[in-house]
Parts: sequence; structure tokens; C-alpha cells
Amino acid sequence: MTPDDRLLKALVEKVTNYKKSVPIFRIPERRPDELDDAVVQAGLRFVKIAGFGGMRHSVRRERESSIFLFQEDIRARLFHASGAIALDRGWRPMDRIIATDATQADLKLLRRHAEQAVNRLQLAPTSTSDQLRFERLWRLKAAGMTRDGKTGPIALTRVVGAFRRYLGGMPVWGRASAFVELAAEARIAAAGVDWRPVVDEPFDTATVLSPEDGAARVLAELQISLPDARYTRKDYTPEFFSLGYLSLPRRHAQTVMQPVYVAMFKPTGPFPSIGRLIVVPAAPHPYESICRLAAPPPLTSRKPATTGESAQRNVRHRARGENQAGQS
Repeated sequence: MTPDDRLLKALVEKVTNYKKSVPIFRIPERRPDELDDAVVQAGLRFVKIAGFGGMRHSVRRERESSIFLFQEDIRARLFHASGAIALDRGWRPMDRIIATDATQADLKLLRRHAEQAVNRLQLAPTSTSDQLRFERLWRLKAAGMTRDGKTGPIALTRVVGAFRRYLGGMPVWGRASAFVELAAEARIAAAGVDWRPVVDEPFDTATVLSPEDGAARVLAELQISLPDARYTRKDYTPEFFSLGYLSLPRRHAQTVMQPVYVAMFKPTGPFPSIGRLIVVPAAPHPYESICRLAAPPPLTSRKPATTGESAQRNVRHRARGENQAGQS
């Protein structure tokens, strides 16, 4: 089924980061002891910043991940397939809130604190080909409600600075490449990195599909959910369309960094009622399968505010990258 012309045109008009060709990088396999050492080193920096002296730890192995337990409830999780690391102080969501009134928080200052924290933790092994750029400051909020339904001031409980990796100037879509979660007084409540090192020299250069051909491939993937009809502008409005690399979900192994097109659609009618994010290979012939992945929108999209402690926990997990451009 051919795509709707107006929807195709609207999607092409959104394209960013387009290049006619993109280098392909190999992701080397890392030994288990190398991955363990990376977690211990990250944990050591995390413990020192937390203000504790010497470090001790124990390890609990699971099928897809390992849990490193440090002192004072600090823990780190290593995902075996990807090498992604998640660090956590073990604080409860409402401990050490930043401000009882979210409107009084200095967001520019909080962003600077987030940038300083990610540098202190040395989460990203940046190089001449790799860069880490600030992408977004998530705000996690909570509010109480009286028995008669009146809502009190909305508190700012945490902020999460999300950072995006750029490889050869191209964004690496997927989860946040690095993040830091800050509590009161710029204390680091949690942090993480999802960074698959690549061999410095590319082993190939791929010709990239034109934005028109890439958009057609995206719409063909979108159309799978409606095989007997055709989506049009009455159903969806494109909000995002970008070329880049893709880091697969952290429980998935990956051997190459190859180009992909990432597109996000906003529903414009009563049906469908949810947005869609589509990721497709941008080379004529993929170097490796990216599967069909369910994922939340990229960090550039907006998200409605939530209140209450349980909702705040959900946002917290999404902001750590169970979301982003990616993939969860």
C-alpha cells in the first residue's frame, strides 16, 4: 500500500541530521571482567562523591544483569548484553526534595549542577569522534491532596539531566546516553550510562536512503498496525524525523553502529489515540537487525505533568531512560 502523499511530505519536511553517507562502526565484545571493572570504577567515583571513604562491595549475579551492592544502600546494576550501568543512592522518592514550590526552583542553576555532576562522575568516555551533549532537564514533581480534593503546592522532588551521545557528529538515538538525577543541594541521587564503545576506525561507509525513501520506509512500518486501511494526516501529525545511529535496548547485544531514521507521530483524531515512535534502518541493506522495538518518544517530546508519589516513581524510571529516543 502506497503511503499518503500529504503525510509523507509532512514527515520529510521534519528531517534533521541528514547526510548522504555515514560511516559504520564496529562494537567490540567486552570481557566480563572488563565490564565488572567499569562498574567498580563508576561505583568508586559515586561513593566518593557521596562523601564516604573506602569502598567495599558484593555482587549478586542474575541472568541478564549483575547487582553491585556498596555501603549505605548504594548500588549499581550492570546489564551484561550492553554494558549499561545504573547507579542509585537508595533514597526514597520524597527524600531530600529540591523545593516545596516547583515554581521557585532555579532551572538554569540545576542544569549547571547536572552538567557538573556528569563530568565529576566521568560517565562518558568521550574522544575525538565521541561527544556528550546536554539534551534535556526532566523535572519530577509531586503534590498532596486534601480530603475535599484541594491540591497543595507542587513540589520539585528531583531533576534528571539527560545527555545525548554524538558519534562523528551524529546523534546516537535510544536511551539517554548518560543521565544524572539530582536531589536537594545538588546531591546525586542516581546516575547511569548507556554507552557502547566502538572501534575508532569505521569498517565501512553506508549510503543513506534519501529522506523521501526513509520516510516511505517509516510509513510502511507505521502502516503495519492498520493493514486494511491507510493512515493519513487526519490520523497522525509528524513531530520528529531524524537520521542518526541507534543504541539498542540495554538488554540487547549489538555489534555495529549503523544509521537509522527515527520518527515520532502525534495522533490528530480520536483514533488512534496514542503517539507512535518508529525506528527503521537508513541504509538500503541493514548491517544488523534492529528488530521491531516498542519505545517511548525521544527526549525532545513533551510529557504531561503527573502528581502523587506513585506517578512520580513512574516518571523517575522513564526519565532514567526507560525512555528516551529512543529505546527502552
